[in-house]
Amino acid sequence: MVQIMADYGYDPLVVLQHGRNGATPLLCIAGAGASVSGFFELAGNLPEDLPLLGLQARGLDGVKDPFSSVEAAARVYFDAVREMWPGGPYRILGHSFGGWIAFELAGLLRTAGCQVDALFLVDSEAPYDRGSTARQIGRLEALEQLVGLYNLLLASRLRITREDFEGLDERAQIARLEQELMRAGLLPRNAPRGSLDGVVTVFEANVRTTYHGSRSFDGPVWLVNAAETGGDVDARVSGWRRTAAKVCCATVPGNHVTMLLGENAANLAEWVTRKLESCSAKA
Repeated sequence: MVQIMADYGYDPLVVLQHGRNGATPLLCIAGAGASVSGFFELAGNLPEDLPLLGLQARGLDGVKDPFSSVEAAARVYFDAVREMWPGGPYRILGHSFGGWIAFELAGLLRTAGCQVDALFLVDSEAPYDRGSTARQIGRLEALEQLVGLYNLLLASRLRITREDFEGLDERAQIARLEQELMRAGLLPRNAPRGSLDGVVTVFEANVRTTYHGSRSFDGPVWLVNAAETGGDVDARVSGWRRTAAKVCCATVPGNHVTMLLGENAANLAEWVTRKLESCSAKA
């Protein structure tokens, strides 16, 4: 497989594992504001011969603008994966917000006549109802949500709240968050100032996105829920069935974030491997 330079000013494809030449790759899309590096531990537990590619969000470098919508991201990823792996079939895994992009990408591929024989939506909320309008989320609420995700990694919560960001300009808000993440060990103490600029910008854009599942998908969809996430799983499944004809469910250990880490990543990798082997057996 060859990495390409897309015509959009950045390369969305990141090789997470080279795998065996000619084997069907698994394409991985991370959640809101997250890098594909979040799949490293999953990759380390998948078969060594499986090519694993990440589709990296635009804007994480803190320079380029984030995608304006799920549809915009999916179109760029579509061009990239078609050039890299033109013959298919395609196997896609999206975590959280990345599940929306994965679903839209799968629909684009099917519309183009391509085979998508595996689609994994990992702890992804269902698309919004058709009548929903754009989400009105301010800067402080976005930062509060981001802190909440970091807290899922910690035994003791970060010592920072919404009130700590109030009255600060955007640069000072990021500096305050970086300081707290360094204290908690989630960011190296020698990390350059502004390390989170791209993360916060992309996260803000993502959480303000309203996606309605603009394309239906006629292939099998695996909705993989984290055991510790909670919420109404039945409602989530019903929501996905509005746009996907065949939705199957599974539950794996961990919370929304830790399901991709440590022993939980090993459990998820074992489950994904079994499903991919089943796809190969049917081919």
